Amino acid sequence: MDYFFEKEFTFLTSDSNKIPKGEYEQCTFTKSTFSGSDLLECKFIECTFIDCEFTNTNLFKCAFQKVHFSGCKLTGLLFEHSDAFLFEVKFTKSTLQVCGFFQKIMKNTSFINSKLVEVDFTESNLTASLFEECELQHCIFDRTILENCNLSSSTGLIINPETNKIKGIKVSLQQLPGFLAQYGIDVEG
Repeated sequence: MDYFFEKEFTFLTSDSNKIPKGEYEQCTFTKSTFSGSDLLECKFIECTFIDCEFTNTNLFKCAFQKVHFSGCKLTGLLFEHSDAFLFEVKFTKSTLQVCGFFQKIMKNTSFINSKLVEVDFTESNLTASLFEECELQHCIFDRTILENCNLSSSTGLIINPETNKIKGIKVSLQQLPGFLAQYGIDVEG
């Protein structure tokens, strides 16, 4: 397996299936397209993806350790298939659509100024994570650990307090309808 250290990459659509298998450490990927790519057993350590696009990318056994996605569009990614060892990601100004984090341990994960559409966090551990200025649309939180999370500046939050662990969660007054929706309570004012 190849090893790349402190390299800068740009993969175009035509190159997307030619991404070398290997370990990438402290590398930067800019305006790259990984749509339909196979990242099987690739390892990304302290890497940054800037303005990249991922659509239906195979993440099976792919490692993400201290990886930052900035301005990226991620569609149909199943992070639950990625390597769990030292999994750590951060999303800034990114869009995640129909992505899955089923049973993923994601403590202290940051989602900053991002849009999350139909993202599945079922049985994930998001303890002490930050959702700052995020737009949450139809996201699934089911048997999810959200203890000590800060969601106070995000919108579209719908969480069932009976099926999720929410001790210490920080939300705004405007988000209360998202907690009470299951009871048919309409909050006005």
